Amino acid sequence: MFNEVVPMVKFTIVKTQVNANLRKDSIKSALISVNLRFYGYLLIVVSGF
Repeated sequence: MFNEVVPMVKFTIVKTQVNANLRKDSIKSALISVNLRFYGYLLIVVSGF
């Protein structure tokens, strides 16, 4: 039980740190996420053909 909790806590801490960094560079991260979504969509379309 304890061994399962520790990675979860570490993951949560890392996630909050990442979120804080993203908030700092919110414009940059928004652009990146839009680009990722766009490329993901392209991949889906291309693999569909």
